[in-house]
Amino acid sequence: MQTFHPDIEELFRQAPIFFTVLRGPTYVVERANEASLQLVGHRDILGKPLLEALPELAGQGFVELLDEVINTGKPFIARGMAASLERSAGAPPEDVWVDFVYQPLRAANGTVDGVIVVGTDVTKQFVAVREAETRARALAASEEQLVTAVNSIPTLAWMANADGWIFWYNARWYQYTGTTPEAMEGWGWQSVHDPEILPSVLERWTLSIATGEPFEMEFPLRSSSGEFRWFLTRVSPLFDADGKIIRWFGTNTDVHIQREAADAAQAANQAKSSFLAAMSHETRQPINATLGFVEVLEMELYGPLNEEQKKALARIRLNQEQLRTVVTDVLTFARLEVGQVQLEPEMLRCHDLLADIPSLTEPQMAARQVSMRVEPCDETLIARGDRNRVLQICTNLVTNALRASEKGGAITMRCRARDEWVDIDVEDAGIGIPADKLEQIFAPFVQLDRGLNRPREGVGLGLAISRDLARAMGGELTVKSAVGKGSTFTLSLQGSSTRGDATARDSKLRGA
Repeated sequence: MQTFHPDIEELFRQAPIFFTVLRGPTYVVERANEASLQLVGHRDILGKPLLEALPELAGQGFVELLDEVINTGKPFIARGMAASLERSAGAPPEDVWVDFVYQPLRAANGTVDGVIVVGTDVTKQFVAVREAETRARALAASEEQLVTAVNSIPTLAWMANADGWIFWYNARWYQYTGTTPEAMEGWGWQSVHDPEILPSVLERWTLSIATGEPFEMEFPLRSSSGEFRWFLTRVSPLFDADGKIIRWFGTNTDVHIQREAADAAQAANQAKSSFLAAMSHETRQPINATLGFVEVLEMELYGPLNEEQKKALARIRLNQEQLRTVVTDVLTFARLEVGQVQLEPEMLRCHDLLADIPSLTEPQMAARQVSMRVEPCDETLIARGDRNRVLQICTNLVTNALRASEKGGAITMRCRARDEWVDIDVEDAGIGIPADKLEQIFAPFVQLDRGLNRPREGVGLGLAISRDLARAMGGELTVKSAVGKGSTFTLSLQGSSTRGDATARDSKLRGA
């Protein structure tokens, strides 16, 4: 038997991949490296049939894929495939995602009698790759198995000396680039890089060599056909027992499709937002015109109105106002998505902000026969934000609380200091929100049922817009609720670094 190249042995001793050999019709686990054992929670799997060692795999499709590899003799490659594994005793199964290859293992007579499983746990890539590269342990395997595993890794891979001199690439590198080992040795890899991006790649790679820090970057690589495709490159140092870097191990993962999909999604989102903004803008004009004519009729400039006509005009006005609110919400949401909402942050006196809210919501409160109580607020309490947007959020929260309240109910507003933050609470005693819906309500176009005789209003953008605006101002919008007891929405804004006499700051505060 040939002696293995020591660098190949070292690669698999420290490689960030799991490597398992399965034999026979029941796929007995013949060999498994440390990464494989770590993936399954270090259970005793060696020498056992696969479904006896890992019974939770039954029905997940992995055994069926193994059967297909055995029957066809063809390898199977998977990217980001989900699996449910019991990774610790007594704990519920965990969902993990793996990139892997099922490679048929042939006996001396040419028949397929086993499968080599090679892959990577990509559930926590940023942590897993780094740890796996430094802690993976040796695999004892035949030269055929090792070479097969090297060339079956579903990424381009390479190794470099401590000084960055690359001395080994896997077969997939040469297959993709169409280059030769002689051309690639050392720093020859520069020839397959985009000349415009190469300087930044060299800068990052040189910095990693100097500092010993892992290297991660996306850049294009030229294929054998001359096409450039984008790759995610991760490079980590391999250490000796004394903590000295002896090797660098790098992988280049093709992310071209993902980047194209992301670019397409961004373009589609931009087009959607532009369309919504244009449509909303065009829709507001006839709405405003209609409201103007309603006002003219109500002023009886065209003649006196009877009571029924006045009621009809009032209904028209109400519905037009609701329609204008919907259109305004859509327009604001579209602008937020494309970053076109302009904010004018300033120091705001919370006492004055809360004092303005009742007048903004009084007609709706009266119509619903719900009362509002604003608790006394410390006049020295200062928050940072855009005044109009803060009022918009608070008004929306009160309106939202109003819709959830029964006739004769009450809404409470308060403000309070919390460390470097100022919290503004809007509390109702309405129907409440189920625990599993507390985050869902902040998604755009989501409305929860409010029970019978509570028609839906708007399109479900109010809370989504309010949270986006809060975050744009460096704050947050959260909720606590209990079904049947009510909800409390909290707008958190950055507070003033100092608190003192608000009067001394009147000149700096709008609305003071």
